[in-house]
Amino acid sequence: IDDGLEITGELTHEEAMRRLATSSIAVLPSYTEGFPNFVLEAMSLGKPVVATAVGAIPEMVGDERGILIPPRNAKALELALEKLMDNPFKRQELGLKAKDFVRKNYSAEVVVDEYKKVWLEIMGKANE
Repeated sequence: IDDGLEITGELTHEEAMRRLATSSIAVLPSYTEGFPNFVLEAMSLGKPVVATAVGAIPEMVGDERGILIPPRNAKALELALEKLMDNPFKRQELGLKAKDFVRKNYSAEVVVDEYKKVWLEIMGKANE
């Protein structure tokens, strides 16, 4: 069966982004993570995410922007992928919510404004 699934080794960032742009689902079944940029990059492209509930991923993905699975659970990964592969409407719904979430919370303007607040607070305390 040709289901379009391809497993690769390490890719350059450019190649990874090119492939991600043509993908239907972004998958990150890590055992541990901090704050993976891959998840935000996928979401910014409107891709639903299937990822393990580790590190900051639950705050990034939530239930409404993808599917969270427990780490080291191949069956949960299989079921999540089947759910999205069989339902293009669900993929689109989650992908649109993901893209909107990134735009509202992680755009350059939002991040710069948040840094400004921190810097101003630090500078204000330094002048006391």
